[in-house]
Amino acid sequence: MSAHRTLKDMYRAFEPTGPGNLQDPGSAGTITVDMYGQICSVNTTGGGTRTLAQPDRPGIIATVSLDTDGGDLTLTVTGGYNQDADTVMTFADAGDFVTFMSLKIGSSYYWRVLASAEELVIPSTSTSSSPSASVSTSPSASPSASKSASKSASKSTSPSSSSS
Repeated sequence: MSAHRTLKDMYRAFEPTGPGNLQDPGSAGTITVDMYGQICSVNTTGGGTRTLAQPDRPGIIATVSLDTDGGDLTLTVTGGYNQDADTVMTFADAGDFVTFMSLKIGSSYYWRVLASAEELVIPSTSTSSSPSASVSTSPSASPSASKSASKSASKSTSPSSSSS
């Protein structure tokens, strides 16, 4: 039982930085991922920039997240993060994140986005050929509130032929 407690205590010694936590390099710094499964939680004050260094091997999974929002974070991904070689993305709110996986393409290694927060601003250069599905904001008059106002106004002028 004491051996188990010792291993647990050893692990807890690394909790603040942890094997998965990567130190924020500060504004204008470079995030270099050197282990699998690392997370870099970024804190901004008045906005800031970071650069994600190009990976040096395939299969690395890394996440960059905006932990404290003191202004927008602009992340530049060295080598690009998609087929179009886009390099810049913007984190606007605390909780915005992007998770990357490194891939070998040709003789080099690149990051590709696995997941991201919906609010994260990742520019899209792709075009769509599908019709627009925009929603109208004009008020609708449906269902119709009109009522029929027509009543029969004709009276019979023929004499009544009732017999008693």
